[in-house]
Amino acid sequence: IKERVISWLEKARKQGKTLWRPKIYWDIDKIAELKEKWLSFDKIAKKMKLKKTYVYYTYKEYLSKIS
Repeated sequence: IKERVISWLEKARKQGKTLWRPKIYWDIDKIAELKEKWLSFDKIAKKMKLKKTYVYYTYKEYLSKIS
């Protein structure tokens, strides 16, 4: 089974197929701007159509970079 899966993955990569979920990109500066306006993570997530955890960890990463 392992050999079949590996050969299928190699074939799919050669054809340029996406094998996993596409990455989600969001604007870190926009999240920081909204948070500085005292919006909650929940409201920011709804406004930007993201999950609350994405917003929280992105903002946490943003704070660690500016410190």
